Amino acid sequence: MRFLIGVTTCHKFIERANAQRCTWVPDAEAAGIDVKFFWGDGAFSGSPDIVQLPVSDEYRFLPLKVQAMFAWAAERDYDFILKTDDDTLVRPHNLLKELGDYVGHSNGLYCSGFGYTLSHRAAEFVARATWDGDPIEDRWVGGVLAAQGILPQDSTNRRIIFRPQCGYRCRAHCRPSATGWEGCQDCAIVKQNASVVCPYDAPEYVEQLYKI
Repeated sequence: MRFLIGVTTCHKFIERANAQRCTWVPDAEAAGIDVKFFWGDGAFSGSPDIVQLPVSDEYRFLPLKVQAMFAWAAERDYDFILKTDDDTLVRPHNLLKELGDYVGHSNGLYCSGFGYTLSHRAAEFVARATWDGDPIEDRWVGGVLAAQGILPQDSTNRRIIFRPQCGYRCRAHCRPSATGWEGCQDCAIVKQNASVVCPYDAPEYVEQLYKI
C-alpha cells in the first residue's frame, strides 16, 4: 500500500512546515508513508520534499491547489492520500487505522480541510472535476465526491480541532512553566488517540503538542 501525506503550504509559511519536518514527518517516513509539501506558483525551492504545482498560491484558489495535488498523487498511483495543512500534528500510526474512500472530521456533508483522507478512486474524481468557483476547498471536494456517491466516513473522534465546539479539552494545552512547557494530561490523551490534530490558529503549538 502506498500512502501520501500532502501538506498544502507556501513559501510564506516555511517555519510551519519546518515544525512539521522536525516532529511528526520522520515518524511518518519511518511508517512507510511519503510526505510532500505542495506549493503553488511563486518562490522556487529545490528541496526534494516540496512539489511545485502550476496553480496560484492565493488562498482563494486553494481548491485548484488541492485538485492539482490529488492529480499529482493519483498519477503516481498512491492508494491513499491525506490532505492536511501546515499547522497540524499528524499521528501516522493512528492514521493508518482509518482507511476509506473519504475519511475525516465530518459535519455530515463534507470533511474539514485540516485533515481528510481520500482513496485513489476518490482522488481521481477530484482531479477530473471542473471547479465551480467555490473558494471553500473542503466544501467543494465534498460536493464533487457526493455527486459520485462517495459520502464522508466520520472520524471526528480522531481528527481533532482544539476549539470549544469541536472537542477543545483545555485552553492551556501547552502553557509556559518554570521548567519550559507544561502539557495538559487530558490533551496528551487526546493526542495519543488522534490521527490529525489542528491546534486552531496556534501553529506554534505543533512542536509542543508533539512533546506531551
